[in-house]
Amino acid sequence: MTELEPVTLRGDGYMNYKNADMNALMCERDKCAAELAKYAKSGLSLDLSRGKPSAEQLALSLNMLDVLDHRSILDSESGQDCRNYGGLDGIEENENEFRIGAYVSLRDIETNESLNKYTDNAFADSVKDIVGVQFRNVATVGGSIWGRYGFSDVMTIFRALGAKVELFHEGIMELDDFVKLPRTVRDILVSVIVPKETEKVVYLSQRNQSTDFPVLTCAVSKGKRGTMAVIGATPYMAEPVYDSENILSVTTDENIERFADYVAQNIRFGSNMRASAEYRKIICNVLVKRALKTIVSENEKEEIC
Repeated sequence: MTELEPVTLRGDGYMNYKNADMNALMCERDKCAAELAKYAKSGLSLDLSRGKPSAEQLALSLNMLDVLDHRSILDSESGQDCRNYGGLDGIEENENEFRIGAYVSLRDIETNESLNKYTDNAFADSVKDIVGVQFRNVATVGGSIWGRYGFSDVMTIFRALGAKVELFHEGIMELDDFVKLPRTVRDILVSVIVPKETEKVVYLSQRNQSTDFPVLTCAVSKGKRGTMAVIGATPYMAEPVYDSENILSVTTDENIERFADYVAQNIRFGSNMRASAEYRKIICNVLVKRALKTIVSENEKEEIC
């Protein structure tokens, strides 16, 4: 077999293994083994990480390990037992409300059994199309609410549930009041509170493609405050429309049509690269009707059961 000229890289000669005979390959193997042994004896470190603290620096934090023990008082200033889930990083539930920490991820509310049982999976429906699971694992409820983004699915569902927010300085206030605060207000969002005052809620959205920003978001709820629809991504921030005229005092197809028209007439629509104002208005009407019919259908199923 005729051996081809070795391929030359960086000035070194490398054998063409495909066309080399067995003797040449054995010699090459012995050569490589010898080179490997030489590098192994040299004691080279392959740890490329930088910025590791020294033993002296690590010793500075040792006292932190002794701050808490079994005798420590683990209640917060408000009396909450911090050994339970809650605060910024957890979801608390009692007979009156859910308290969702600002650092809770969108994935957490998507998969939380209690939240989704209470809302018939409306929470999961509201976030399942937001980018992807990896993003929802790091995006937080607090960031979504504090940002008051026009395209926010999260703002839409929370407003439909009559949520409140807890701010570090200002305390607890209605979410409807929070969204009106000037953006220059400096405070810290601690948690979002969802009162258990909603009987039914349905969440729907329209997207040009999966995981894209929504063209329109829609949440319809029925509860202590009556029936309401919250429409977002118009492209403005989500806004509520209440059934102040008692259109749905009797739930018929005609009244559902009337309420959907009423909502569309009382929402501000605009145009951007995703959709025109006219298109959004049409979609609003359709989504409100679908949501209401879903609520009616679920109520009928419960009555049969």
